[in-house]
Amino acid sequence: MDTKKEKESINEKEKLFFPLFMDLTEKNILVVGAGKIAVRRIKTIVDFVNGVTVVAPQIEPSIFELADGNKKVVIVERCYEDEDLENKDIVLAITDDHALNEEIVNKCHEKGILVNAAHDQSLCDFYFPGVVRKDSMVVGISACGKDHGAVREAAARLREVLDVRDEQADKAEKSLDKMILAVSYGTARFQARQKDIEGIEKAIEERFPEYEIRRCFTSQMIIGMIEQREGIHIDNLQEALTKAKEKKIRELLIQPTHVMAGIEYQKILDMADAFHDKFDKLCVGTPLLSSEQDYKDLANAMSAHTEEFVDGHTAVVLVGHGTKVEADRVYGKLQSVFKKEGLNDYYVGTIESYPSKEDVARMLVEKGQYTRVVLIPLMVVVGNHVEKDIFGTGQSWKTVLEDEGFEVHAVMKGLGEYPEIQEIYVKHLLIFLS
Repeated sequence: MDTKKEKESINEKEKLFFPLFMDLTEKNILVVGAGKIAVRRIKTIVDFVNGVTVVAPQIEPSIFELADGNKKVVIVERCYEDEDLENKDIVLAITDDHALNEEIVNKCHEKGILVNAAHDQSLCDFYFPGVVRKDSMVVGISACGKDHGAVREAAARLREVLDVRDEQADKAEKSLDKMILAVSYGTARFQARQKDIEGIEKAIEERFPEYEIRRCFTSQMIIGMIEQREGIHIDNLQEALTKAKEKKIRELLIQPTHVMAGIEYQKILDMADAFHDKFDKLCVGTPLLSSEQDYKDLANAMSAHTEEFVDGHTAVVLVGHGTKVEADRVYGKLQSVFKKEGLNDYYVGTIESYPSKEDVARMLVEKGQYTRVVLIPLMVVVGNHVEKDIFGTGQSWKTVLEDEGFEVHAVMKGLGEYPEIQEIYVKHLLIFLS
């Protein structure tokens, strides 16, 4: 059985991970990937194990520094090979290539090796905890993969209680007055939150390690559904801003994960304006599609991920929500950018506005050259709209196109999963720090 499907068959919201402390002094660890997340995890685990082997074609300079001062750390500067798993007891798959991470997970399970895949908690045999040490005391903190910000905050507070003063503690203290709020509309689907929304949050966390990253949603309906189903409360924006003020945050950056500057984005601006005098610095980032470069970056990212399909007889169709307001112009603009970039087999449509599924189906038929259509959600998360309105069995995009005689290939993937899209949000935050 496929590892991912097997894992997803378990109800994720009911999982609790037991804090079992293990003797790893004779164990050998393999870390595949050498970015900022790898740096943090190597620093945390190296004192507990026999050795850490880091394999990656490009290595963060700080990992070289770690290896220079610690004989336990061995660097192999090349791409991962299956032979790297030999004689390894635990593996951390921390690359930005999700397919490679999943391949490593499958190989580890074949060999009976414990593995953690940083990009997808459903693939993890264990979670990597926040660790606080003082003398012989070791404390591990986990939120079962659901709230990394809460874990960092708890670890920082615990260091204060234990009077731990080391490099990591000082860094944690510094972050207590700097926060980034990742603001999403929200989704009640656990897997979508994990893959899409958390994908963006993790990218922000990796690039801004000195900031505390907190999640909040703008849909009160979705917040209520999650609380009822899972017993988890996710703050709305007003609650998150109030808590940040009470926590004495001085520098607050708000980054919406919305696709466009529509009604929901305006609500964020209005709420932020009401709190503008509560912080030394309060800035609101722009949505995904804001600048000319954003449109080009998205078009080129989608092209890169679908180039295998483009053969002269295949159309790639990106389907957005559609808002019936001024912001709807972004769909027409994105279509024009595809044309300017020479991507003539790419089309943009909407669920609730123009162009509709019928409009796009008519265009493709009139074109006369296509036999296949690749459907891709132009939405951050794979939620109800994607499953029902794009790929469902009723009058969905898929069925309308199939009725016109097209073979339809469905890409069930939200924009939040694509590293290139995550990077656009990161760039919007970097503007405030330049």
